[in-house]
Amino acid sequence: VFFWITQDNRVSLIETSFEKVESLSYSPFEGYDKKVLSPKQIEEDIGILLNFTNKVRTYSAADAKVILEETSKTNMMVDLGLWLSGDYEENFLEIERAVKLLEKYPNNINNVIVGNETLLRTDLNAAELGAYLDFMREFTNKPITTAEVWHSLVKYPEIGTHVDFIMVHILPYWEDDPMEITTAIKHLANVRHEVEGILKTSNILIGETGWPSEGRMREDAAPSKINQAIYIRDFVQLVNEHNWQYNIIEAIDQPWKRKSEGAVGGFWGIFDKDRAYKNVFSGDVSNFPNYLYL
Repeated sequence: VFFWITQDNRVSLIETSFEKVESLSYSPFEGYDKKVLSPKQIEEDIGILLNFTNKVRTYSAADAKVILEETSKTNMMVDLGLWLSGDYEENFLEIERAVKLLEKYPNNINNVIVGNETLLRTDLNAAELGAYLDFMREFTNKPITTAEVWHSLVKYPEIGTHVDFIMVHILPYWEDDPMEITTAIKHLANVRHEVEGILKTSNILIGETGWPSEGRMREDAAPSKINQAIYIRDFVQLVNEHNWQYNIIEAIDQPWKRKSEGAVGGFWGIFDKDRAYKNVFSGDVSNFPNYLYL
């Protein structure tokens, strides 16, 4: 009995003061085989997410098609992502898909994000990415940007001349020098200020940040449900104080990401794969929530 009592490591954390968060990343997939969700499942997901946000970020025009079909029935807005790679022919098709979505859902798309970490993956160079951004501008008057990790933007500041605002990814868990949870938010704030200083603009949206609830440690960066809640609550408090724009990765756990990112890749959601809420914004949190049943 004493052993099982000690397993209840439920902790009470500072509650996050907010009505809804600004944005959440959302992918229309499930399982380890990246099966596309049905329209009904997406409709149900959007219904859940509307309790927490009025905007989702997508990562490819192909994915966004099925999402926009459902979000267009609600007041959920979409930041439309285009997936760019080193395949120029596929990039052209992706732009075609995005243009069609912009024509069909002009009132449901907020921003257009041309490429996601393409410089980090070295799929395109800075000149090529800049050309794609300028080309996309010919088809829409929506604000246009690209999404990159902070050190790519610092390395290629010329990208800032091709966008309407900066979208930066700051993920302390994935840093070359992984951050311990008590220093992670301070690091994020320092990086945000550094990017602002180097690019000489405050028009910055933090496009991805978050913390995994399960997975392997990276030096001092420990995934856990408690650490995820600590990070996100501290983050929401920080951005509210500074009035910073942001998007949290992500809405729902994506098991298929474990193939490319390791086990930790499947546990960044504020909901698990079964749509159970992880109490990241409010409520007590435990790393072992089913201890009592066991």
